[in-house]
Amino acid sequence: MAYSKKISQLLATLQQNNRMLTLSFPNDDVAYADQLVANFISAKEELNRDFEFKVELLSDNPEIILKDMIGKMATVECLRHDGSSRFFNGYIFSFEYISNESGYSRYEMILKPWLAFFQYRKDCKTLQNKTLREITQQYFDQFPKSEVQFSLLKEYNPITFSIQFNESDYNYLHRQWEQAGWIYWYEHRKDGHTLRIVDQTLYCENILSKEIVYRASNANNTGVGILYFWRIQAASATV
Repeated sequence: MAYSKKISQLLATLQQNNRMLTLSFPNDDVAYADQLVANFISAKEELNRDFEFKVELLSDNPEIILKDMIGKMATVECLRHDGSSRFFNGYIFSFEYISNESGYSRYEMILKPWLAFFQYRKDCKTLQNKTLREITQQYFDQFPKSEVQFSLLKEYNPITFSIQFNESDYNYLHRQWEQAGWIYWYEHRKDGHTLRIVDQTLYCENILSKEIVYRASNANNTGVGILYFWRIQAASATV
């Protein structure tokens, strides 16, 4: 195909030695895998929130069927300055055709965790005499893509009566976790990501570097660092 020949030229141009970003599909279920390269990633991660990775992709194929990409697992591997890799893994929740420039098509995909699928199902149910961990595991067992690791220091009594009424599984679980003071984040691998749920901050790992250099946005230097600060105020409820 003409597509495969052109994309091989693009790969040769973009995926040189020590290229910062590489794209892969761990489940080998994407027909266009050899027609896409990662060009840019904007990553947002927070404690107790789902991550969201926006990835700009380049291809010589302007006819990629967008719906065929939805729900697939993708990984962007970022090469660090020290030669190690940082993986950004998630499921494709959005895949968008952006434009065609210089003979290549630009696409954008948004990656989110497997837990984000729980936003799409609402239910009404009563749960009785189960601990919060048992309740959580019961929900996760219904979803084959779930990967979770619990690190709970406290002992938890069974909850006598708990109601989910016309709310998403996602919202119900978060409501229970927040009430219990649980913390969660995600750990990424090339072939997946794991939800870590803990009840003590001592389980939170330190960041890789103890110090982060401040680099003014107009500075003429490169490397990892803080580029700018900003402040904001907003109204919020006090009770």
